[in-house]
Amino acid sequence: MYYTPEAEEFYIGFEYEIEQHGDNTFRVDNEWATFELEYEELTFPKLWLKPNSVRVKYLDSEDIKSLGFRQITDDCYDLPLKEFRGRTNQELRILLRETVLIYLAISPGDSETMVLFTGKIKNKSELKKLLKQLL
Repeated sequence: MYYTPEAEEFYIGFEYEIEQHGDNTFRVDNEWATFELEYEELTFPKLWLKPNSVRVKYLDSEDIKSLGFRQITDDCYDLPLKEFRGRTNQELRILLRETVLIYLAISPGDSETMVLFTGKIKNKSELKKLLKQLL
């Protein structure tokens, strides 16, 4: 599923798709090309984007796995960490539901955990940015 981003959502590293109109007049479907914003220009989206010509994919399983996580249940993903805040042999886990819960499994296989984040994450770019802040 996709949504049309607001201009305020754009920042360096933000991933989005732009509708590519083919030159062939017999072509029925337009294709979408993926881009990552490489330079900061606050008026960037407002100046040249036509309505409904840009979209962003909502965060999904595919996005989380592309960041190195492995799926351990239908809605839970795991990333082993060698070290985090001076402790070794831990796992970062993401629970993807209506809201996203990111927590640290302090001793894998144990029930001891530390919640690092809970809230809404709309897309992969937001998750990447959050993981940089947490780790």
